[in-house]
Amino acid sequence: MSDHTPGPWICQHTAKIRPHKDSKIFGIYANGGSGRIVAYGPAWTEEEQANARVLAAAPEMLDMLHRFVDKAADKWADIELIQDDAEALLAKIKGGE
Repeated sequence: MSDHTPGPWICQHTAKIRPHKDSKIFGIYANGGSGRIVAYGPAWTEEEQANARVLAAAPEMLDMLHRFVDKAADKWADIELIQDDAEALLAKIKGGE
């Protein structure tokens, strides 16, 4: 299995796919927005916009899961650091920055 496109990914409305000023299409871009489109789809509803944010956070969630598993092996050594990152990631997914 190959690796995924490295993060960070960002989600934003895009005119690259459907060049219309009122486009309700989101694009998920690699390299913090300067890279290629990783995924795209509709963003008409609040639910679709929330789904896009979850997709954009996938590389960070994967990284956090790896760190969680590594730290669990250390008997919860630095769990507070992971908790802070997890809370920030959840806020990002819910529409915060």
